[in-house]
Amino acid sequence: MVWLLSLHQGVIHHAQTNLATKSTKASEDSRVPQSHEHPWRTPGAQSAADEGPSPARDISGEGAGRVAGCPMKRKHRLSRNADFASVRQEGRSWSNQLLALGVKPNSLTYSRFGFVVSRRIGTAVRRNRVKRLLREAARLRLPQVAPGWDVVVIARTAASEASFWTLDEALAQLLQNARVLTVPAGEAK
Repeated sequence: MVWLLSLHQGVIHHAQTNLATKSTKASEDSRVPQSHEHPWRTPGAQSAADEGPSPARDISGEGAGRVAGCPMKRKHRLSRNADFASVRQEGRSWSNQLLALGVKPNSLTYSRFGFVVSRRIGTAVRRNRVKRLLREAARLRLPQVAPGWDVVVIARTAASEASFWTLDEALAQLLQNARVLTVPAGEAK
């Protein structure tokens, strides 16, 4: 026998009820956390580090075994406005339907890439997508690029609708025309 108290509109109500003394099948199967367990976790739950898919691996030629999506190292990026202006004013340029490429030799032992995607491409989401695709294409081509070049890649309006493979092929063709690749573009893959 158990007394139940409840408060309704400021009045205390008393009730008496009988509770079963034997456990039922439903209560035996119910999950009650032990003192050493977290009550909000499901049974057999693992930590977040063990969950999710494993990282994708790049299987294209030179970069085999590298984790896809790793960002281009900072030393391989053009970031100062003066560097962009120098390539545009003093370097040579090539273009195709999707991209324009400016190239200028530098005195470093590595090459650097910069990307220009103007508002003509579209919304910020579309511009960021094009930049991501171009950065990834350049990162994958980096082992094939001869050291000592500053390269500026300018996206044209048609690049907003292009796939990764189309942009990658267009970039490879321009790098080959600029004679910046150590390996011809067709053999690189």
